[in-house]
Amino acid sequence: MIRPNASLRQIYESGLARQYADWLAGMNESIAISRNLQSLGLPGAWSVGRVQTPTLALLAKPPHV
Repeated sequence: MIRPNASLRQIYESGLARQYADWLAGMNESIAISRNLQSLGLPGAWSVGRVQTPTLALLAKPPHV
């Protein structure tokens, strides 16, 4: 069924707000964690994100036996 664009505007705006919040939080958290870990002597840049962090953990950790 074809619906008018106006009926989907709220869903679009919710997704856009979530995308912006994820980007902003991830950027700030990545900078904060990188600076804190670098002050402890751990080199490199660390990346944090709402979806990225658990996905990378699944890829980096071996499966439980």
